[in-house]
Amino acid sequence: MFVAKYPDWIAEVRFRDGGYAVFDGPKDLIKYLNDLKRYAPGHHQEDIEAIFVMDYYEVRPIDGSTAFYVEGSDVKGPMGAEFIPFENESDARKFLKDTRATKYSDSRK
Repeated sequence: MFVAKYPDWIAEVRFRDGGYAVFDGPKDLIKYLNDLKRYAPGHHQEDIEAIFVMDYYEVRPIDGSTAFYVEGSDVKGPMGAEFIPFENESDARKFLKDTRATKYSDSRK
């Protein structure tokens, strides 16, 4: 998918060696990060310099490694069901309640 068509959903991982990967949403980024051996041979978790996702309410890049993600809402990303990222927990909880989503997770745990 051509991710530039969906700037509100862009997610990115940057590696210390200058490499990077860009995604059309957090769901695909998380899938990638959970299987680096398959998707980024030669890279390991400790090689990651930064992870970025777009805060759903603010529509700006935030640290994906400390974000709060809501799942199971009726909000769809470019590829359907999506993890909805927030910089702060209060926004994630508000979104969870407002959309009757199923749960949120704290990526720092």
